[in-house]
Amino acid sequence: SVKPNEPLTITGIDEGTVVKVTEVQDKYGFKVKDNEITKEITITETGVLTICFTNVYTPDPIKLENFTVTGTKVLQDREWREGDNFSFKLEFLNENQEWETIATKSVEYKESETNFNKFNFNEEIQKVEYDTIGTYYYRISEIIGTDNNIDYDQNINYFSVEITDDDMNGKLEITKVDGSDTAVVAKWDVS
Repeated sequence: SVKPNEPLTITGIDEGTVVKVTEVQDKYGFKVKDNEITKEITITETGVLTICFTNVYTPDPIKLENFTVTGTKVLQDREWREGDNFSFKLEFLNENQEWETIATKSVEYKESETNFNKFNFNEEIQKVEYDTIGTYYYRISEIIGTDNNIDYDQNINYFSVEITDDDMNGKLEITKVDGSDTAVVAKWDVS
């Protein structure tokens, strides 16, 4: 082990000898920049050589493995009819500050099904991998249909996920999930 700016002396190596120096990758969360873990040098007549390794902190990414995103479609002022169909989309705010669709889901009335009007984006949100500290923004909205006799819900449900690494242990953490407007964030477990 060598501390920063601390010289390491090795004697008895002849001039002209090619030496390879490799950094042992045993510090969790750190990687050598550009993955150049081995450097090759030739011993000169002065015998004084300088090799520089730059380490970059790269914590493991995290997924929302136990996270659920669910919704329910409610009709008012008329009963559900066979074939009634409504669609919803889950979007995220990308790095260009534009909303990008992750997935769409539909509900369709079927008299034989009791939960026909419930939908979820669980599988889609659990696939998202976070590899950078920051706050990530999402929204769920109803896709406006073509039935002129129905007023489609124009509420947009927003929620955000905050990713941090306060303990710098090589793993990112989910520290906060917030809902706003009509989105409700239930109690959730980050362990």
